[in-house]
Amino acid sequence: MNTGISSANFGFLASHNTHLVRLAGLAERYFQDDPETTLIKLRQFAELLAQIVAARIGLYVNQEEHLVDLLNRLEFGRVISREDGERFFRLRKAGNWAVHIRYLGATDAGAGDHAIALTHLKVARELGIWFHRTFGSDRKFSPGPFVPPPDPAAATTALHQELTRLREEVANHRTAAEKARLAVEETTQARLTAEERARQEAVERELWEQFAHEGEQAKQELMQQLAALQTQSAANPENTRALVQRAEETANAIDLLLMDEAGVECRTRLYTKKLEPNEKGIRRGVRLFEYLVKKANQGNAVGISYIGFLTYLHSCDEGKFSELAGRDFRQGDSSDAVCIASCVTVQAGGRKQIAGSGRSIQAGMDTFIWSKKSPHDRPRRAFENSRYPIPYTPEDWRLIFPDAQRRLITPAELGLVGREADHS
Repeated sequence: MNTGISSANFGFLASHNTHLVRLAGLAERYFQDDPETTLIKLRQFAELLAQIVAARIGLYVNQEEHLVDLLNRLEFGRVISREDGERFFRLRKAGNWAVHIRYLGATDAGAGDHAIALTHLKVARELGIWFHRTFGSDRKFSPGPFVPPPDPAAATTALHQELTRLREEVANHRTAAEKARLAVEETTQARLTAEERARQEAVERELWEQFAHEGEQAKQELMQQLAALQTQSAANPENTRALVQRAEETANAIDLLLMDEAGVECRTRLYTKKLEPNEKGIRRGVRLFEYLVKKANQGNAVGISYIGFLTYLHSCDEGKFSELAGRDFRQGDSSDAVCIASCVTVQAGGRKQIAGSGRSIQAGMDTFIWSKKSPHDRPRRAFENSRYPIPYTPEDWRLIFPDAQRRLITPAELGLVGREADHS
């Protein structure tokens, strides 16, 4: 499909998929007048990019899979780093926010929205660079500086300064011939009357809005492309494994580059490598999830501690965590436990319904991971995690798992569940 859309910042992705360039180009085009649409297009860009990544390594399911579940699977498979995962989730969250604003009928886009849109355009480009270096032929690819879009009419001083700085950075990388050509174009544009400019902008808007409406033919074409990539990866397992390794190495290189530029310490990877469960560990997690769901629907409020969950996946007792991880338990391990729990939920076929006290919720494995200390509560932040959205309220959770009734699974129960999983 030839979209006819070019992009100063994302054109290099055309060799992979023109739909990516189309969505990113629309995001750039709408920045000046409609930053919320920019964010919506960038969310679509992130979703398509994640689907293409999954298809290239044989992990694509279908277009109906929720983006959050797909990203969790890619992180768990170490295809994308935690840092790149954060970039994907930022685009997802911002796009969802923009859709919510549009749904409420708020049409006035403030200067703050332009600043948010500009930031996320740059985030999307970082993901595009990672993708091109990983799945393209040039692992050292450098696209040059980010090219800023035109200033919006309501630009704040800070936003105007940032756009000016970005333009100066671009100008410093241009050759004398390029600068001369741009000067001629700017002079020609300045000579246009207000009426001519309005007419030109109307034509451009009509063209871009024509591309903004995806037809059924384009969607079918995209689905066929993703299915073809999935088939190719399945037929070449050796090449797929090499791509996974390359994806991780490229992510590491980009993270180190960003660390050097920012002068700060780069965060850890997805989770401590020693805590990563193998296929057997995931099977144990799925069986535990099924057991706890069954107990909950029988009226028994049974859960497991963070450290208990991590050690159980590795077939060892809680007291041996330090041997497993090579250190004592730390706060960051709680976040890693939730990440792994999300992957267990996906492998189990998704969230399961549990009911009690006249309420029902869609539970994931994370629903059953509680504090080790009585009354075995969940911290408020566990219900406000934008990366792993919870489809129920703390109040609903407490109705199904009352304070006075919650208990942790016993070692005997855990041993039985683990043996069932190991022999399944």
